[in-house]
Amino acid sequence: MYLRIANNKKTGRTYLSIVESYYDKLAKKSRSKTIQSLGFIDVLEKEFPDPIAHFTKVVEEMKIQVAQENSKIQVLFNPKSQLSIGTNNRKNFGYAAFSSIYHTLEIDKFLINRQR
Repeated sequence: MYLRIANNKKTGRTYLSIVESYYDKLAKKSRSKTIQSLGFIDVLEKEFPDPIAHFTKVVEEMKIQVAQENSKIQVLFNPKSQLSIGTNNRKNFGYAAFSSIYHTLEIDKFLINRQR
């Protein structure tokens, strides 16, 4: 992720946008995706004294946030702890998707009618 500074040769204006680069496996080449269009520098200077420095800091903060969201977490447990006797903490939801399809297609009603 970086701050793209694009200069327009005709008008001489400079445009800022936040862009993320990635590798496209299908096309087998590098591509970029615009995350946020910020606007022209001459307009942004009315809001921010130094828009390039300001948005460079914003991009760095976005990088840190993305890194935190994608970081691995550690789960700590005590290997000497034991489960209470008589508790059943196992859950099986593997059938839930098939059960939904089964009842949506009304296969249960078909089989009951067929059985009669």
